[in-house]
Amino acid sequence: MNSKWKDIILFCSLLFNVILAGFILYHVIARPLPRQITPRIPINREHLREKHREINLRRTEFFEYKQRFMEALAAPDFNESEMSILLDELLEKQNEMEHAICTNLIEIRKNMNAEQAERFFREFPHQKIHNEFHRPKRR
Repeated sequence: MNSKWKDIILFCSLLFNVILAGFILYHVIARPLPRQITPRIPINREHLREKHREINLRRTEFFEYKQRFMEALAAPDFNESEMSILLDELLEKQNEMEHAICTNLIEIRKNMNAEQAERFFREFPHQKIHNEFHRPKRR
């Protein structure tokens, strides 16, 4: 085999070994420490499911009213008094939905200590689980 090819293969092998060793050393020595696990909050799962069903029902109603409002806006015969009534109904449904969500958050907070509450409610706006769990299914 040509000396030039041997040098290229040797260099590639050496480079691969250095990368592998660096990867292993990083994960053994400089790996990030795991987050400290706080004790779990005792949860009444059935009560939580019931609240989620209630919130989902209110959210579905809200989206139905919103859809009706948008369809009325798109209709060729525009009636301002009818639109005002639909808007009032839409805002009422939105208020009911928000009230149910906030009441549920207050009930969750009752079972937490200060540290758990701070951690949960600081991370709450960034959680994506509730967005996908509560979103109504498209028809």
